[in-house]
Amino acid sequence: CPEASITRLTICKRLTVYMKKRELIPPAGNLFRICNKHLRFIMKVRLKEFLYLPNLLSLSRIILAVPLIYLIKSTKPEEYLIVLIVGIIVASTDFFDGYFSRKLNQVTELGIVLDPIADKISMAAVFIALIIYKGFPLPLIVLLIYRDLMILLMGAILIKDSGHPVMANFWGKLNTTVIAFAGLLFILPVPKLLINIFIVISYGTIFMSGFSYARIGQQMEFSAAGKKTIYWLALLLITLAVIWFIKDFNFIV
Repeated sequence: CPEASITRLTICKRLTVYMKKRELIPPAGNLFRICNKHLRFIMKVRLKEFLYLPNLLSLSRIILAVPLIYLIKSTKPEEYLIVLIVGIIVASTDFFDGYFSRKLNQVTELGIVLDPIADKISMAAVFIALIIYKGFPLPLIVLLIYRDLMILLMGAILIKDSGHPVMANFWGKLNTTVIAFAGLLFILPVPKLLINIFIVISYGTIFMSGFSYARIGQQMEFSAAGKKTIYWLALLLITLAVIWFIKDFNFIV
């Protein structure tokens, strides 16, 4: 049950901090892994959880991306309002799935995993359509997909080692919201300056959210000094390689 996972995680974190302060163990991550080994549970997904309102909202985000892509292909000005309405509905589901999961006490392991996956699939599909049909800046989407792939890879490792998925944090939610607004403004007949402001902010939220998730992964998996250095150096080199690959494209409109 979700309560059991939250309790297990809380116990491990508190015990780790307590022991580290008293210098009773080596780096904190070691105890965290030992603690998880003894308190680990297997994530179980019940079919009825797919019918929970929060999870239905997450699934709807993927489904609604299809008509949004169709509308993006259109060049009719009268359809801009429809694009705006559908886009707002898609973006709002990201808020309401979290709200109702807490309000209805329907926080599930399925929802924790489904929410970010729905974000990534729907946003990637919509923005790829924007690149193909409207000329949206490619570097922003390349960096977004790179960040998402790294988060999915780290999430899979953490689930394997700790049995518990990592929930979306503030920076992740902010990144989704800002980029969604950048995409909506890009479609609408608004000044380029406003679009570019949101695009530049989007680059910032991509790096901040990516760093926040990378830090979680480092704290839980690579606590030793040597491994920590290799981990951050590898991420830095990969990130620089991705930036070098997209350096010749336009970063703004």
